[in-house]
Amino acid sequence: MRYIAGASVLDFSPSLLFHRRDLGAVGRRLLMTSANSRYQPREFEGCDDGIISVEEWRRWGPVSPLPAAVKQIVEDLKVLECKLDSPIEFGGNGGKLQGPFGAYEDKKHRATYEALDDPEKKFLFFSARQIACRLLGSRGYLCQKCWLAMEDCMCSYVKPCGLWKRIRFWLYMHPRDFLRQNNTGKLLWQIFGVQSATLCVFGIAEDEEIMWNEFKRAGKNQVRCLYPNHNSELTFSVKDAFGSLASENPGSSMTDEDKTLHFILLDGTWNNSAAMLKRLKDHAKSVWGDEDLPCISLATGASAMHKLRPQPSWDRTCTAAAAIGLLSELSLLPQLSSYELDKQADAVEEALVILLDSLTGRRLRMGSSILQFKLSRDPKKTNVMVKLTQRLGGLVLRFAAFCAALGAVIAMITSRERSSFFVISLVAKYSDLAAFKYFVIANAIVTVYSFLVLFLPKESLLWKFVVVLDLMVTMLLTSSLSAAVAVAQVGKRGNANAGWLPICGQVPRFCDQITGALIAGLVALVLYVFLLIFSIHHVVDPFLLRKS
Repeated sequence: MRYIAGASVLDFSPSLLFHRRDLGAVGRRLLMTSANSRYQPREFEGCDDGIISVEEWRRWGPVSPLPAAVKQIVEDLKVLECKLDSPIEFGGNGGKLQGPFGAYEDKKHRATYEALDDPEKKFLFFSARQIACRLLGSRGYLCQKCWLAMEDCMCSYVKPCGLWKRIRFWLYMHPRDFLRQNNTGKLLWQIFGVQSATLCVFGIAEDEEIMWNEFKRAGKNQVRCLYPNHNSELTFSVKDAFGSLASENPGSSMTDEDKTLHFILLDGTWNNSAAMLKRLKDHAKSVWGDEDLPCISLATGASAMHKLRPQPSWDRTCTAAAAIGLLSELSLLPQLSSYELDKQADAVEEALVILLDSLTGRRLRMGSSILQFKLSRDPKKTNVMVKLTQRLGGLVLRFAAFCAALGAVIAMITSRERSSFFVISLVAKYSDLAAFKYFVIANAIVTVYSFLVLFLPKESLLWKFVVVLDLMVTMLLTSSLSAAVAVAQVGKRGNANAGWLPICGQVPRFCDQITGALIAGLVALVLYVFLLIFSIHHVVDPFLLRKS
């Protein structure tokens, strides 16, 4: 899950800073050799090759028997394949059905889903179908242990490590995260084994039954959920939750296998985790008569996976990093300092960096953009970059508007031409017309205003007032340009009804210069329209799109 820290994000757990070991050996695997081909749809071979055995199911990580609902859906898919005489094709992320078979099956499974009247049955059907498709689609493509493509397998680099026997992790995983290559929860059972870090798929009855049987045997006081449930009275820090263990006898109760601490790690997207927690609370109410599970809130920092899978905010982190944070904070408790929990956290940390290295190598090899990878390394730096870009963009627009307005003023005030018509001498200059003088004054004001705003400090509170001034300037430019264009049109075309003759034939250079000034004024107006929109969005933000 994407975890929120319960304390200040500046109080990073030491294990999360990724600076205590030389990761050079890991970095050398960045461009691992493998097939240099892009992802192609995978065809499922043969009508008789669709049976999922218990052994195959468990090799993917679960400890439960093959779920009956998953087995049934697999069999239905194979029957449908033979009936349509169209091969099952999988593609995309997570084993999505494609091709003619996928289109037909999509309609069929939607009809089946809609026919179910019970929301619980709909949910179980959704989960089972997700798992079934991902199992079939990942066959022969993903490594069954690390869930990476075969050519990117990292199993030989991950070092197993024993977890203290008083701790057991439960990876409560959403079906959409099952067999996902950048999932980090899988690292826990790779390192600690399935009996110390057990997978339980959300909505798979067999998995949930095993997990809750263990919770019933242990008792509510031995179960904790890593989730920042701040609305609950049972949300504790690690110190508050386990500091009382200091009064126990380290020689007895802390080594008693009946006192195993069960930690539930919600392994899914941030949005999905709310539904997963609700299901846990509903089960807790049916088992213990109390739906409020004791929750743990950690003082975590950012994990390495922020580089390839950025989180909504800096203090939300991946499942493996949540486990690292928990083990690190537990190791700081005096009564638990002798159980080498920090070394166990280190093992997960190293595996997390190896996973990041493998995924990065694949992204580089397949030609994905590395710019996003570089910008997402440090969300704080990314935020600074975004603000800097916005600041520079505003300054460039304002400087361009300054230049346009200044050009309009210069072009207008230097417009002058003498001409003779028979015995009549004609001098054309802008000051003869009030509309042109208004145009010059308006653009001169805009020029001075734009120049002053360029040097306004970014921290100044006057930026709030700049929005109002930008609106006034935009209105001023609009009115002056409209008046000047109207007079210029009369000078160029005349007005037969009023008896006004066109004069541009006698003073063409004057008219051309006036046209240039009007074009520059139009450019300044367009730029200020953009500046006004920019200022409203980044200073006032009326739609409250930004996060506080």
